[in-house]
Amino acid sequence: MPDSCGKTASKEDIAKWVFQKTKLSRILEKVLKEREKKEKHGRWSEVEKEDAYSPEKLAKACEKWISQFPSRETPQNKAHDLYEIKHTGSNNYLIEGGGEQVWADGYRTRDATVLEAKFTGNPERSPFIDDSNLPSFLKNQIRSRLENEFERYGAVINDANNPMKNLEVITNNPRSKPYFEELLKKVSHTWTSRNKGLG
Repeated sequence: MPDSCGKTASKEDIAKWVFQKTKLSRILEKVLKEREKKEKHGRWSEVEKEDAYSPEKLAKACEKWISQFPSRETPQNKAHDLYEIKHTGSNNYLIEGGGEQVWADGYRTRDATVLEAKFTGNPERSPFIDDSNLPSFLKNQIRSRLENEFERYGAVINDANNPMKNLEVITNNPRSKPYFEELLKKVSHTWTSRNKGLG
């Protein structure tokens, strides 16, 4: 068998080539099997969460993941309920991951984002606004519970067993936005705070 230079390859050369080809085939087969296994079981690293899905596949993966969890209808009695429904949908979902669970207000499939609505009724008495008139002990109690809630969000979204990548906090008052941005930094993820008024 001539090589690329026109020389005849020895039996030893041919054996080495066959061995290398077989070795590469096995490596490729192993990589493909591992990727197929991850896709089947929904295990994705952060890089894979970014790259593995087309927009259509990402939306389907998010819907499939969310559908396994309990859900409940959001009440429609108060202003904060109606605000939540308008911006995150009519159901809440008890999502799980990283050994934690948390009630999410909603989700958006196109960018794998969990949604959380935070409504400010009276800005002067709001725990979400730094210079409000709410007594410090009450503000600290509420903020401590919120920090725990967002830490649980972090555990769920950072879990490689699901396709979700982001948390978006939607608020109705721009004065509360700095608090939530600081809270999101504490929990540390690719999350955003967005102000959406009542209109």
